[in-house]
Amino acid sequence: MKILYVHIVGVGMMGVEKKIQGQFEACKQAGIDMEFLVVFVNCSSSIQCEVRSIEIRESNPMLREAKIFSALKSEINCDSWDAVILRKPHFSPFFLRCFSNKNFKLILEHHTLEVPELIRLKCYLTALSETFFAILCFGQVDGIIAMTDEIAAYERSRGFSKPQNIKVISNGIEISKVAVTGQDLFDGKHLRLVFVAAKNHAWHGLDRLINSLEAYSGDLQIELHLICPHSEISHIQVHHPYVRLVTHGALFGEDFDSVIAKMHLGVASLALDRKGMAEACTLKVREYMARGLPFIMGHNDPDLPRSCDFYLKLDAINGSFDFSLVEMFIGELDKGAISQKMHDYAVSHLDWKAKLREYVSFAEGVVIGDKK
Repeated sequence: MKILYVHIVGVGMMGVEKKIQGQFEACKQAGIDMEFLVVFVNCSSSIQCEVRSIEIRESNPMLREAKIFSALKSEINCDSWDAVILRKPHFSPFFLRCFSNKNFKLILEHHTLEVPELIRLKCYLTALSETFFAILCFGQVDGIIAMTDEIAAYERSRGFSKPQNIKVISNGIEISKVAVTGQDLFDGKHLRLVFVAAKNHAWHGLDRLINSLEAYSGDLQIELHLICPHSEISHIQVHHPYVRLVTHGALFGEDFDSVIAKMHLGVASLALDRKGMAEACTLKVREYMARGLPFIMGHNDPDLPRSCDFYLKLDAINGSFDFSLVEMFIGELDKGAISQKMHDYAVSHLDWKAKLREYVSFAEGVVIGDKK
């Protein structure tokens, strides 16, 4: 079976590029027969593997959409495919034109609740197009891969007419490329946390963490390390005598590993509710798991037990949470075994090789099922 996996990548989507590279390497290692096509929009590739790619440069939004789907149609039609898996773009007339008269099964990969997110971003015309063209565009779609149960339920509610062809397969990670940096020994007095992001999106909730630190009344000496481009965090300040802010800018490779190895806790997304979501499968959480670094987060993850000892789920009320809960959590961790336990769990549950076998199995089911 011939499967093409298509990503459309824009500016600031470094996490997606990392995902593509991990998926490509996992396919190669596991002998999974899947080809990749990446459309880079107003940016250049930093992916260090041999994937098919197209670059599109266009500032006008309407012309940009037209060029993206025109290029996609030409590239896809250069070969014969049984199934095309496409990271979900916005629904529009260009989408309809691209996939009319297709001779393959089209599977969309959904990562968010599209209309609520577009409204939050004040992209009202795009939200209107997404809503108006949903039923027509879903008519061209043969299957859906949703990152979470919440997203799967949302797409069913939007009118996807083949609910039996929806499969939840959450994000994975290329375990073999992640250093097991573990957790530094916590002495009960000095706590080091790390926040990692390519872009300081509101849904990361860094402001909630700052608010919570500033309201903290305990005795811990706290360092908050920010690994994020300086342009994204230059305005960040913490006003608390026991809290020190350390900004590193963007780090990669051994520089990144050396900082992470000194940390006691990682910080995952704390404000996913700002996207109208309660569930996510972020790459950040998967990296913390593979590294063996316990973490805090503000949402549910479909791949993790709702209750376990390697992360703390926090609910931010009125923009902050009680940081003493974090103090209790770090104090109760089984420091001798937690890092290896987390890494072992990541190997068995989060590795891309297992996830992509699910992709192939689902695509085969969509193709074969529609032939019956």
